[in-house]
Amino acid sequence: MGEISLFCKFYLKTNLSCEWILNIISKHFKQPIKSGSVEIGDIAIDCFKNLTQARGETGFLYWRCCLELIPVDEDHYDDFDEFLSLAKELNNLLRANNIRTVVSCDFEEEFDNQLDTIF
Repeated sequence: MGEISLFCKFYLKTNLSCEWILNIISKHFKQPIKSGSVEIGDIAIDCFKNLTQARGETGFLYWRCCLELIPVDEDHYDDFDEFLSLAKELNNLLRANNIRTVVSCDFEEEFDNQLDTIF
């Protein structure tokens, strides 16, 4: 296995706003929202409106919101196991709140994206 990028993008199918999604995350992890982001240890979770939305498009690339999971200091963070664990917990949290997710990253095979049944 080559160099793995510790970055995940979550495509979210929901009618909830990014602010509401961040509130769910903040409450679960007991961390405050600062400048539109929640930090859990050395990892930041950012939520934003998907700018590639297109009227009539249904594929996950066009879903309403996206989350990014990134190390706060990308040059000095390399704990893959911790990053993967947090990404999986986040994915489970979102799905438990009826938010459909597709995770895109170098290790996306670790997630049950169910692309054939998710639309």
